[in-house]
Amino acid sequence: MKFQKFPLSLLLVASFLFFWNACDNILEPDPKSFTSTANFYQTPEDFSSALNGAYNRLRTQAGISQHHFNYWNEIRTDVINRHFDVNLPSIQGQPIAEWFVVSSNAWVQSQWAQIYNTITQTNIILGRIDDIEFPDSDLKNEIIGEAKFIRALSYWYAVQYWGDVPIVLNEITSPDEAMPEDGRRPVNEVYAQIISDLEMAADLLPVAANEPGRATEGAAKLLLGRTFLLTGDYGDAVSVLEEVETNYGYVLLDDYIDIWDPNNTNNEESIFELQFGANVTGQPHADIIRQVLPWNSRGQIARQAVDPEGWMHPSLEFIEMFEDNDARFDANVTFWDNPGNSDYSEVTFFGDSLAMINKHIWVDEINSNGQQSGNDILFRYADALLSLAEAYWREDPAANQGAILNLLDRIRTRADLPPVDLSNVPMTPLLEGTHLENDNLGRAIFQERTIELFAEGHRMFDLIRFDVAFDVLTAQADSRKTRESRIQGTYNIQPHEIMLPIPTQEINNTEGLLEQNDGW
Repeated sequence: MKFQKFPLSLLLVASFLFFWNACDNILEPDPKSFTSTANFYQTPEDFSSALNGAYNRLRTQAGISQHHFNYWNEIRTDVINRHFDVNLPSIQGQPIAEWFVVSSNAWVQSQWAQIYNTITQTNIILGRIDDIEFPDSDLKNEIIGEAKFIRALSYWYAVQYWGDVPIVLNEITSPDEAMPEDGRRPVNEVYAQIISDLEMAADLLPVAANEPGRATEGAAKLLLGRTFLLTGDYGDAVSVLEEVETNYGYVLLDDYIDIWDPNNTNNEESIFELQFGANVTGQPHADIIRQVLPWNSRGQIARQAVDPEGWMHPSLEFIEMFEDNDARFDANVTFWDNPGNSDYSEVTFFGDSLAMINKHIWVDEINSNGQQSGNDILFRYADALLSLAEAYWREDPAANQGAILNLLDRIRTRADLPPVDLSNVPMTPLLEGTHLENDNLGRAIFQERTIELFAEGHRMFDLIRFDVAFDVLTAQADSRKTRESRIQGTYNIQPHEIMLPIPTQEINNTEGLLEQNDGW
């Protein structure tokens, strides 16, 4: 699998070589290259084209395994197991999945590069947009709002992957300017910048997008509320997330599986999703189908030209978390029966039945090139409701218990489950010894996020935010090493590994301005 490998110092040379998407529609790119962008930004249409380029960067991240948010935030966690193929090891991806990554790992470098490349493109837009006249002030405001949202989203991922990261807010015109002299900035400063961008974005963005896939006021408010959860500003989180709950017309769809139907994209539950057109020339596609099909299923489950990779499969621990009669089970877990599956203990738990993530598999929507139709949902209304429940819990669990249970029960009603019984909240063995073991209300919120948002790119951040990551992952590592005899020696998790290492290439290229995370 090919990937781009660029140091930050090259990515931030904004005025020399860029590929923008000059197009009227977010899904119909007409790439044009420029040896210099100095004379390009002359009209409002130029800025619209540049903004589409920033969206395209996000799609590229979601459309390639080594960048995919679903992959990065799920594969290292307790709910996902990789289908181990001893004959096809991944030099870069396998260490990430099995906890023996090093700072020189090319996928870690590529993720850093992609995030900062997106930031670079938004900085150019924001730095130059005031230099020209916009007859339509609403269009200008929307472009600024969308650029700020995309920049905030990029930093939101970066700070949770690496902790302290460089804050770059201006267009860079030479390699000498590429790295800020103050290097990595503290986490609290990064969050302050994210909050600033999102507050302005929320003021400028429309309630309803003019075109599917564009950021809206509701999307900015949700990300803002989730950021306040990270900064400990729980009162602000409650205030903002209450707005998302009531002000924008989002609803829970009647049927959980309909959320991911490729024929039902941009539905009423979706808050922000990346748009893909599997049959659009030049448009990267969301390759989640390759990640969730077993590598040994080539030509069997999906007979089109799919190259299954087997990166993401439900873990046994996740399967055992379900309550009886939970309607979400069949959407989240399905099984492929094949006699050869008994050889793969990491993903086969019941006879020859290999576990798969059903909601990401739509074989009737796969074209002859092996590309599955459908978008990549980053945020949806159920997440907003669960985030609000979490904000209430963190602010004052006793005073807010009724409101919390109401929100959880709205999620559970769709799943055909009874109201939360705080005397009987499911208790996974992986949580034994953590602070959630004796906090039934907190564990109820955590349980609903676990099931409801499975394999949607939230799990690692949830584990870290609930302060159970090391305990849960260490407990599961012990069971994995026992069950998966062919990969003994991996899953030796150390506390510092919860955060990713700063890529070695970035440290070398910045001549000491970037320092490595502790322990790496």
